[in-house]
Amino acid sequence: FELGGHSLLATRVIARIRQVLEVDLPLRAFFEHPTLVGLARAVERERSAASGLSIPPLARRQDAGPAPLSYAQQRLWVMDRLVPGSPFYNLTTAVRLSGDLDITVFRRTVNEIVRRHEVLRTAFLESDQGPRQLVLPAAPLGIPLVDLQALGEEERRLEARRLGSEEALAAFDLTAGWLIRCRLLRLRDRDHVILCTMHHIVSDYLSLGVFVEEVGILYAAFFRGEASPLPEPPVQYADFAAWQRQWLIGEVLDSEIAYWTRQLAGAPTRIALRADRSASMEPDFRGATRTFELPAPLVADLRRVSRAEGGTLFMTLLAAYGILLSHLSGQDDLVVGTPIGYRNWPEIESSIGLFANTLALRCGLGGNPTFGELLARVRQTVLGAFAHQHVPFERLVEELRLERSLSDNPLFQVTFNLVETAAAPPPAEAGSRGEASGVALRPFEIDRETAQFDLALVLTGGGGDFTGSLQYKTALFDASTMGWLLEQFRRLLERVAVDPAVNLYELRQMLVQADEERRAATDQALEEASFRKFKERRRRTVPSTLGTSGEV
Repeated sequence: FELGGHSLLATRVIARIRQVLEVDLPLRAFFEHPTLVGLARAVERERSAASGLSIPPLARRQDAGPAPLSYAQQRLWVMDRLVPGSPFYNLTTAVRLSGDLDITVFRRTVNEIVRRHEVLRTAFLESDQGPRQLVLPAAPLGIPLVDLQALGEEERRLEARRLGSEEALAAFDLTAGWLIRCRLLRLRDRDHVILCTMHHIVSDYLSLGVFVEEVGILYAAFFRGEASPLPEPPVQYADFAAWQRQWLIGEVLDSEIAYWTRQLAGAPTRIALRADRSASMEPDFRGATRTFELPAPLVADLRRVSRAEGGTLFMTLLAAYGILLSHLSGQDDLVVGTPIGYRNWPEIESSIGLFANTLALRCGLGGNPTFGELLARVRQTVLGAFAHQHVPFERLVEELRLERSLSDNPLFQVTFNLVETAAAPPPAEAGSRGEASGVALRPFEIDRETAQFDLALVLTGGGGDFTGSLQYKTALFDASTMGWLLEQFRRLLERVAVDPAVNLYELRQMLVQADEERRAATDQALEEASFRKFKERRRRTVPSTLGTSGEV
């Protein structure tokens, strides 16, 4: 972990151990056995003991007909039946392409990706056996080109962002298949933006990364006149869905669900956040996003504290986020959702599809622990959740018999995610792939105007500073409130980074004082605004004979 390891990489190591040594190790093993010798001994112990969770190998289906939906897909299919054509589950990525782009080669590149990943041309149909996914034959995907060169520089940027938002909000028809759209924007001769949107039922956020990665590899190869260097995917998403349905049943599923039933017994199903406005009874997914930065020195201090307390950066950030949520809700028992990649098998590491699962992390903030003690609680919760990550969230909701709602998640309304990336390569290496094709790929920001949760905090970074985004429902919160919230989150992190022995009471008092200061500042601003209005009213109504200023 000191060298940059994190839970996603640890999960991939576990997948390799399972593949080569046929042993299932929990993520906890990487914390309890931090050396190769210790981990090897843990493997030997697992070999000699009967495993409580027998996972069959992931392989191709024998039946080439329509496949069942995965558990995650089934939930999205049901939601689409209830609210047809909703853009709520659209995933859009925007990439800036700098250089001499060959449009013909680019279109061939995207169509090769669609051919490789069958899920992108899959239709979802009803049948006597329930919903089924049917892979459609490969065919050219239309990629329209929108030329924005006639506009001024600022107009081009704004129009590109507007088109990105428009693309993200356009509906899909799940029964028609081809749940991917691409549009190419030409800003200048050597400056383009690709907008790619997929429905969540065929993709997840890691899949968007796979798409961008394959665009870079395939475009460079096709530009040089070479064949695709990418191997064919060993399995397709329909294979994964059928495999999941076959093994995650009976005693295997019961033993996993038993853990979650114990873990979530008596947990609150709602977090009563102090909002600017009351929630409406009607579903309202309008949203906005506030971004912020965590500087590299602060991140380094937080990593140091995490290691000293036997945790990870994810656990430290989650503990601080829990303190903030507890202050906003007045609850010392709350549940936070976190997405997990669930790519625990080498066969699907580089696949496109809905492999993500969601874990419900119960945070207990009772008593007056030090931050280090609270981090130890969070560590146990996180490790337990990762050890029992196989239960699809949809099945957990069914087993717990939670009340469903179109406007709210049934178990949690706030989420947290940490996306740790590799440190950026040096400029020469970073440009080597695009050097042969003359095109460099960079992210391009677009406006996303929806929010699935009341609050969704995401932090992204590598070896240095981190970029954060807080997505929120605009029906509940003002932008100014979210700005204040992020400022308090930063202050909490700065405090625990220098003093992990600080207790929860002191941290809560710090937040209470910030509340009072904000209220006082708000009251003063309102008073000044009221006085300005009074003066303006008097200026308009007092007779001019009293003076040229119109004031009394």
